[in-house]
Amino acid sequence: MLLVPGSAVHELAAWLSWLSVPLEAPGSAWQHLDKLVHLLFFAVLAFTGYRAWGRRAQPWLLLGLLTFSVLTEWLQGFVPGRSTSWLDLLANTSGIGVGTWLGMLVWRERSRAR
Repeated sequence: MLLVPGSAVHELAAWLSWLSVPLEAPGSAWQHLDKLVHLLFFAVLAFTGYRAWGRRAQPWLLLGLLTFSVLTEWLQGFVPGRSTSWLDLLANTSGIGVGTWLGMLVWRERSRAR
């Protein structure tokens, strides 16, 4: 645990607490808004992880976030009122890609500025 920044542990705890929140039936206009939320959450996790640990940790960060994504989706199948969703998993994975890409861009720009 000493290698994990405190903010990452806090974010993980906050994320896991949302697993037990039952979903309300959204209206048709908001039907897939949760996919955008999944994408944004995982993009933020990937971006902040990349910023915190840099390129050396990128393979471990990607593996950890993908594992976290699969586990949270799988565990939702055991929570009453929730279900596992392949589309959520796709949105999570897309967010990991977007966040990592943005992290790499910022890292490159910072390296050039030095």
